[in-house]
Amino acid sequence: MGDEAKSEIAELREHLDGRLDHLDQRLDHQDGRLDHLDGRLDHQDRELRQIKSTLGSVKIETAALIDSVADIYKRQQDA
Repeated sequence: MGDEAKSEIAELREHLDGRLDHLDQRLDHQDGRLDHLDGRLDHQDRELRQIKSTLGSVKIETAALIDSVADIYKRQQDA
């Protein structure tokens, strides 16, 4: 292999190494963004579970209140 061919191969290797380094950096950046989004999703999931829990408590309390009002109304009707 001639010196010119070796020189071209070395230049191509340098170019490819540079491109691979650039792509690796971009992948690292995207990985960081995904980690951030995953954290936000976890936070929103916890908030949603808390809202669902609160809604369940409100439903139970509302049902109890309706039952109490119905009992009071029935007693008034029976009196």
